[in-house]
Amino acid sequence: MVAKGMQTGRAPAGPGGLRRRLARLEDQNAGLREEQQRLEAERERLRGPELAPPASRTARSTSQPQGCGSGNRRSLGVGWLGGAGPLGPLADRGAGPAWDEGGEESMEPKIDRTQFGSVTIDGETITHDVIIRLGGQVEKRKKKLSKAVYGTSHTISLAEAKHLYQQGAERLLIGAGQDGRVGLSEQAATYFARKRCQVELLSTPAVIPVWNQAEGAVIGLLHVTC
Repeated sequence: MVAKGMQTGRAPAGPGGLRRRLARLEDQNAGLREEQQRLEAERERLRGPELAPPASRTARSTSQPQGCGSGNRRSLGVGWLGGAGPLGPLADRGAGPAWDEGGEESMEPKIDRTQFGSVTIDGETITHDVIIRLGGQVEKRKKKLSKAVYGTSHTISLAEAKHLYQQGAERLLIGAGQDGRVGLSEQAATYFARKRCQVELLSTPAVIPVWNQAEGAVIGLLHVTC
């Protein structure tokens, strides 16, 4: 028998107790959402090779600089991976296909040649890394976006990937240096995959003919040293 005036069980929680319980539930839900996003990103990364064009030779993206001599074309294993301002007269040149003297289609602006420390585009020699936008504008690459994270511009960070990408770009050609040392971080690779922008990594000398013969919505990054 219960004594008069006593209550059995736990007393209902007051407003303060309810707020604390709601706060705990919100924290748990936030943690579950973060875990779901992480698992979805991992699933996309693992499914990537199934989406890659069959003719591409895949290679694992890495957060470490690529070694010398890796100048062959590398299409990232995640499959579909998706500026200091204009540089003088190059900024006004329209991007996209043009017709050369032989009557064949070619990409503009035209990349003429490269050597260690420079690249020549439409006859103008540039002595730093560049980005080529969809509109044909040539901009100085913002290497500090990657250096701030990895201490080197040889690994492209997520921040630089976001700066590099343009809405509507279907393909990114990266001239990875004279020895092909530039690569994508895992975060950058996942970002381009979500944007369905195909990324191809070649040495800078090797990317020139690929760029000049490219078609469609293509953007570029050219690293002029190693």
